[in-house]
Amino acid sequence: MPEMTDEQLEEAIKGMGQEVTEESKQKMREMMKRSKDVLKMTNMKGSSTELHSEISSPKMNTKDFQFALPAGTVLKESLFGGVLGGSK
Repeated sequence: MPEMTDEQLEEAIKGMGQEVTEESKQKMREMMKRSKDVLKMTNMKGSSTELHSEISSPKMNTKDFQFALPAGTVLKESLFGGVLGGSK
């Protein structure tokens, strides 16, 4: 496990809803060191999986997809010109 930078430590502390101070950064460093030491002693092998059950996305409407074509360009239905099954 690579060492965390100060910026990463600060983001982790903020993510836990705590105030970022030198003391909180030091506590986080100590906690990470203890975790590394425990993992070294357990001789565990395996993998880990992250599951993102809620992914937020802003609501979109037709205005989000309107654009002005740059001068001198042609709008086509397909970039492939019918090569991949399209007729245009």
